[in-house]
Amino acid sequence: MSASMRNTFGNYIDNNIVFTQQAINDDLAAVKDACSAIDFAARRELDSISYYESIKRLVPKIQHEAIDHLIAEERDHFVRLTNLKKCML
Repeated sequence: MSASMRNTFGNYIDNNIVFTQQAINDDLAAVKDACSAIDFAARRELDSISYYESIKRLVPKIQHEAIDHLIAEERDHFVRLTNLKKCML
């Protein structure tokens, strides 16, 4: 895949699949308390993981280690949020 095609595809994913403003607004409207705020944040972490895993297939292998590091960070954030919610219940 050419660099131009990867860029176009990446922009499409960024703006239309993973992080659409409408989807974020809809989810944000459901935030009514601390638990629902944590749920919102956890979904964003999962969206980010999915995004980075998809992007990893489009970039050169030399960049995979950096993306793996980002995925690990997002997973850690998700685990922390999940544990925080457990403590609140």
